[in-house]
Amino acid sequence: MRNHENIGNEHGAGNYAFRKYSYEGAMVLFYMEKFYGDVFLHSYAQFEKSLPLLAVGKNFLVSHAEPVAFFNREDVIEYRDRPDVVYGLTWTANDEAEDGSVNRMLSYYLDEEAINEYYYFGGHRPVPELYHPRAGGRYVQIHNPDRFIVAMIGVDKPINLDEDVIEIEHNINTLID
Repeated sequence: MRNHENIGNEHGAGNYAFRKYSYEGAMVLFYMEKFYGDVFLHSYAQFEKSLPLLAVGKNFLVSHAEPVAFFNREDVIEYRDRPDVVYGLTWTANDEAEDGSVNRMLSYYLDEEAINEYYYFGGHRPVPELYHPRAGGRYVQIHNPDRFIVAMIGVDKPINLDEDVIEIEHNINTLID
């Protein structure tokens, strides 16, 4: 999944230069230019732009951020020409999404009859625990920078957030030691 991938630190086409705590985007761009050169930088930027914005599973959807609005298949397939789709699946702030956008996406991409068994996963904004349900519990926000959290979705059973969203045993502190 595309996750602010923006090695060129570009601003445009629905993307934004990255700066969270410091000018990380500018620092990465400078480092890559200095040590890898323009040819690699251009190739890697093309690779990033080939990454999907939306994944559709048997009983779930995934994008980096909560969908700011409903996007149909054509919108998503043509995202390179649709800055609003790039922005709307990558940069949505909490409480910025249109009411019902998650349910509309779930209904459109999955079987509407069982919508209460489906979840839309994303991250983008930090949450204090393993996950934070939004959009009436259908959007599951997973992004705790201090923990290694994953959703392990089985193919043969309904999603159970309390069992399927887990913290990987090893955390960053054990990797540094």
